[in-house]
Amino acid sequence: MKIAPLCLSLAALFGLAACSASTSTPTPAPPAHSPAPKAAAAAAPCKLKTTFNYIERVVWPPQPATAQEIGNIDLGNCTPTLQDFTETAGTAQGECTSIALASANPGYNVNASPAPRLHRVLMRAGPGC
Repeated sequence: MKIAPLCLSLAALFGLAACSASTSTPTPAPPAHSPAPKAAAAAAPCKLKTTFNYIERVVWPPQPATAQEIGNIDLGNCTPTLQDFTETAGTAQGECTSIALASANPGYNVNASPAPRLHRVLMRAGPGC
């Protein structure tokens, strides 16, 4: 067995710079990339509080309608949900997103497939509405 090929294989395996014939400790290779930049400071937490829920229903043929219950505050943007509704509603051909108060739809099953129609819809958005 030749030592040079074995040494090179071990160097590649462990990220070492090179092998030498001496018995000294091998020198580690320099990092392959520069350190990642430090993350920017986190934005201030949203001070708006969720006080009630909406049900959002999406119809996108040919898929069955889906629904989810969401809070009245978009915590990611720190804005009221209805303020961002039309911007976040689907825009695909035939898609229609509607939103209603959860309290106006007692017993609504958001897990039903297809999702049932909402009562007392507040807003609709999308090309299929």
